[in-house]
Amino acid sequence: MHRIPPKERATKMLSEQVRLNEIRLQNMKEDFGITDSDCQHLMHAHSLVMENLENLASAFYNEQLNDNDAALLIGDAETLSRLKASLEEYIETLFLGDYDMDYVNFRLRIGVVHKRIGVNVRMFLAGVSFLKGRLARLFIDSPMSAERTQHTCLALDRLISFDTSLIIETYQNALMAEVENERNRSLRYAEKVEGLNNELTRLTNTDTLTQLHNRHFLNQQAPKLIASCKRRGHLISAVYIDIDNFKEINDIEGHDRGDEILCQLADIIRTIAYPEHLCFRIGGDEFLILCPDCDHPTLDTIFTDKFQQLVSQTEGLDISFGLVTQRPKDISSIDHLISEADKLMYKAKSSKKSKVARIK
Repeated sequence: MHRIPPKERATKMLSEQVRLNEIRLQNMKEDFGITDSDCQHLMHAHSLVMENLENLASAFYNEQLNDNDAALLIGDAETLSRLKASLEEYIETLFLGDYDMDYVNFRLRIGVVHKRIGVNVRMFLAGVSFLKGRLARLFIDSPMSAERTQHTCLALDRLISFDTSLIIETYQNALMAEVENERNRSLRYAEKVEGLNNELTRLTNTDTLTQLHNRHFLNQQAPKLIASCKRRGHLISAVYIDIDNFKEINDIEGHDRGDEILCQLADIIRTIAYPEHLCFRIGGDEFLILCPDCDHPTLDTIFTDKFQQLVSQTEGLDISFGLVTQRPKDISSIDHLISEADKLMYKAKSSKKSKVARIK
């Protein structure tokens, strides 16, 4: 059966492992001292090599089977048969005399395959050394003249060194790719963990029903806010809000209606709040807004006009609130500030004339 030359069956790949072009290829050949004369000497040995090809492949793999690591990779007889065929193909291409980009791509493919199946660099170099020795012995024992034998052995040595550099480079680039893949995988994992941590933090600090901040977040942020206002000399205000007759809403209209009212109030709070305000549901039907560096005219505009207007437009929602503002020198603790706002809220709730009470 006619054999298709391996060079023609080589995978035509512009390798991602090694970026080569014709100019670089020629430079590499020159670096390894590969000349036109070397090509001629190797082509001259082609027929001799082909006559002994099967013996060379058998001797090579008999040697490999003596290495426990290599024997483990070779495995069963079917795999060994395929490997021998591939080796014969490789040996033949050494003596075709045309070492162009197709030849290079064939070598690169060998490197990729060896790396993929787990042949390490030590095993590969040991195999190359053995093969080169067997080929040299074949030439020495042949009817070649001593001079031609010497030239052929030197040409083979240079070509195999050239091959080895290509294949080792594929190992190197494959390892670099693995490192980069692992780095990217680690970065993706870190981003995922960060995202999960951020989501956990959000859930920990957020009231599930209204999506406002919860008391846990208040306990974390309030001391920082107080310290910042004192340091910068800013006023701080607290607005304590309570829904009127909320128990009756739950008892008469049901808890789903109660939840709806809570969410409607939370939406109003989000609507009127400034970006720097901190808004909380601190329990049941009680809400709190902390307003740093916010003066009374601004607060009056927010809470006696817009806030109450929005509340009045919401069916079934009535609220009472207390508003306290403290100067920096009067700020003692967040608990005291909230307590004062809470007292005013109850005062407003008990008043039949006004729902608003405040301290200036």
